[in-house]
Amino acid sequence: MAHCFRKDTLHFQEGKFLSLPSESQHKKCAELLRSAYEAMLTQEPVKHFFDSYQILIDWMALSLTTELMDLKDLSDRYHFHLRAAFQSLKEHHLLPQVTSRDKAATLKKLPFFVYLDNLRSAFNVGSVIRTAESIGFQKVFFSENTPFTDNPKVKKSAKEADSWISSEKACLEALPKPLIALETSPDGIPLTEFIFPETFTLALGNEEYGCSKEVLKAADFLITIPLQGYKNSINVAAAFAIAAFKAASDHQIRTKQKDLSL
Repeated sequence: MAHCFRKDTLHFQEGKFLSLPSESQHKKCAELLRSAYEAMLTQEPVKHFFDSYQILIDWMALSLTTELMDLKDLSDRYHFHLRAAFQSLKEHHLLPQVTSRDKAATLKKLPFFVYLDNLRSAFNVGSVIRTAESIGFQKVFFSENTPFTDNPKVKKSAKEADSWISSEKACLEALPKPLIALETSPDGIPLTEFIFPETFTLALGNEEYGCSKEVLKAADFLITIPLQGYKNSINVAAAFAIAAFKAASDHQIRTKQKDLSL
C-alpha cells in the first residue's frame, strides 16, 4: 500500500517523492524535523511528525531511528539532513533556542538605554535590540537615519526581541543622562576602569566612522574597549554586547553592596 505524506496542503506519494533529487528529499526531511522541533518546544503533539518522518526515511532506505524525543538528538538529525541537502548554514536555518526565560512577563527592566547613532546595517540594529532586551535594557533610541524596527532585516535579526523592548526615534536632547559614547578613541576611558552609573544612555556609532560629532560633543563620558590585536575595532553589535554585560555586572555588584549595607 502506497503511503502519502501530508504537510499542511502538500501531498507526497512514494513515487513522486523518490523522483525528487536526493538533496530535495533531505530538505523535505529537514523541514519536517524542524516542525517537530518547534512543536516539542511548545509542548504540542509530535507523533504525526515522527510517523511521517519514518515513512520518508523508509522510502529513502536510510537506516535511521525515529527515537528522537530529545531536542538535542532532533537538532543533530535536522542538521544532518541540511548537510545532505547541501544547504549552507545561515541564521534562518538555526533552530529556535531552548530557554525557559523567553517572553517572561515578570522580567525586571534596568534603567539602561541605548542610542543608535546613524547605524547603517539593519542586521546590526536587530542584533543590538536582541542583546539589549536580553540584558534588560529599558529602551532603544534611534537616530533619524538608523533602520527602525519596521525594517524586515531588523526584525529578522532581532528574533522577536523588538516585541519585548520599547523603541523610539529621538533627538539627542531627549536622551536620558548621562550620555556615554562607546568609541575607539585613545582618549576614551578603558571599559575595564569605568563603572557604569545607575542609569545612563549608551551611544553606539556608525560602523564606518563611529559616533557623530554631535554625539561626541554631547557625551558626558567617552569609553573604549581595550583591544590587544592587530585590528583596532570590532563589530558594533559585538562591542555593545561587551559593554552591556559590563554595565549589568556593575549594576549587580552595586545591588549586592546595597543589600549588605542594610
